Amino acid sequence: AGSYIVNEMEVLTCGTPISKDADGNTCHLDGIASPDNVAAIPEYNQLIIGEDTSAHVNDVIWAFDLSTAATGLQRIFSTPYGSETTGPYWYPNIGDFSYITAVVQHPYGESDQDKVGDSASTGKAGWVGYMGPLKSVTRISGAASTTPCML
Repeated sequence: AGSYIVNEMEVLTCGTPISKDADGNTCHLDGIASPDNVAAIPEYNQLIIGEDTSAHVNDVIWAFDLSTAATGLQRIFSTPYGSETTGPYWYPNIGDFSYITAVVQHPYGESDQDKVGDSASTGKAGWVGYMGPLKSVTRISGAASTTPCML
């Protein structure tokens, strides 16, 4: 059990607070706000990081490439008003393809309840969805051979 004890942590990425913009965001849109969920994509040396925040009007799931951390985050998924992302997960090599799943929890539930009647509204029901198919990584003689992915 001793090998599972955390002794130190490092910040990999951080958002930038801003004065409230016209849409209500208080964190720069190109940065993460209140990370809440994380999943690994070991084949691509990436993390998938989901937000649960009131600092962005729309919560986001980000891809973070650990090999090129200096280039920052890439937004890959966004939620409706007032909801949060949850349950991001990487499913590698399903029939030679890979998939990312995600859940949208309580749209229009935490804020912006007045927007649920808008014509573009998705309603208050939660969603489970996936991104893919993405080309899979195959293993040849113990070495990874990658096929470009959309991330």
